Formats: sequence, structure tokens, C-alpha cells
Amino acid sequence: MPGPKRFYRAAEAAAREGGFAVLLDGKPVSQTAVVLLPNDPAHNLVMMRRDQSDSDGTFTLRHVVPGNYTVIAVADGWDLDWKDPGVVKAYADGGEKVFVQPQGGQYQVKVAVQTKH
Repeated sequence: MPGPKRFYRAAEAAAREGGFAVLLDGKPVSQTAVVLLPNDPAHNLVMMRRDQSDSDGTFTLRHVVPGNYTVIAVADGWDLDWKDPGVVKAYADGGEKVFVQPQGGQYQVKVAVQTKH
């Protein structure tokens, strides 16, 4: 029996003054959980970063250690328990892979905004 359907909206995390913004069709989106999930999260949860987009769509992920991550965006997903492997598994495939360079910098990533389920 197939699993529940997920509905996605094309989005991007675009560089903005002071951080990044979640945009849908070029318009800012608020209340979206943005999670930077490290590879092998079960052993690296201390490296996870998350924020919720503000009314202007902006968010900031601070103190990111260089390495490979998956960027995940979930509408109204702030209260999800990202320490739960089942939650990680449910959303990780809908994310986008990114490598954070040792010298830091700004990144523009297109990622699907997933519906909370």
C-alpha cells in the first residue's frame, strides 16, 4: 500500500541582507521550518541547525560546521521532533544536499517546502 502523498511547492532560500529568505514565486514565506541536517544525523545531531522563517521570509543558520548537509523546509514544521529518526526519515528525501565550505559564505539553495504530516 503506498504511503501518504506529500505536496510540495517550489521554493528557494535566497541570500538577503542579514541572512536568507524562504521565497515562493519570488514572494517571502513565513512560518516555514528550515533545517540543516548533517549526514548521519543519528551520530551528528549536535551539528543540526534550524530556524523558522520570519514574516519577511528571512532566517539565519548560525555557527555551521563545514561538511555535508541536507536542507529541509517544512511549512509550519517548527514543533517537529528532529531528534526522532522517524521524523528525519519522513522529510529527508524531500530536502536538497549542500556542502558547507570551510571558509564559510552564503549559499543559495532551491528546496521544496514540504507539507507537515
